[in-house]
Amino acid sequence: MNFIGYAQQIVGRERRERASHHDWAGGAFVKSCRRVNSNVVRLVMNLNRSKRRWILAAGVVTVALVSIATWNWFPNSSLSYQMWKRGLNPYVTKGVQRGILSDSQVEQVFLGKTALELESMIGNVHPTEGSFDLLVSKNLGGAPTPGQRWFQWDDQYLIFVLTDGRVTAVRRVHG
Repeated sequence: MNFIGYAQQIVGRERRERASHHDWAGGAFVKSCRRVNSNVVRLVMNLNRSKRRWILAAGVVTVALVSIATWNWFPNSSLSYQMWKRGLNPYVTKGVQRGILSDSQVEQVFLGKTALELESMIGNVHPTEGSFDLLVSKNLGGAPTPGQRWFQWDDQYLIFVLTDGRVTAVRRVHG
């Protein structure tokens, strides 16, 4: 017998056992229109609890598998930076900034790019100027060679060395 037939059988039996449902209240009979069928309610609640447990268990297993796969795909670094590096996240967040500044292989991402491409990738990139230009020349061992320009990323201490309009090196400077 299926679930619906079993539930209807319980409801029918309880209705037959109860000829009328009256409550005594304050000297008069009050007819209650609401029937209580605790067996059916308990059965439905148990099924719902069982379904909830299965859904919860499936969700926990899914999250665990995705976490393991993500951890193996993005090792030892910020998830947002790794997604940005692979082109899956176009936004430069704090995690992306930390990743760019801490990644020893970041130069590979930027080699061969133009200043406009840098601007589209990471935002505010501008030529070094003023006292920061002096700091860069101190850190890099002198002024730029002919055909070479230095670009700074926003207010970060990360310098892009452009030779003939393309990135040839990425350097960190220390103040």
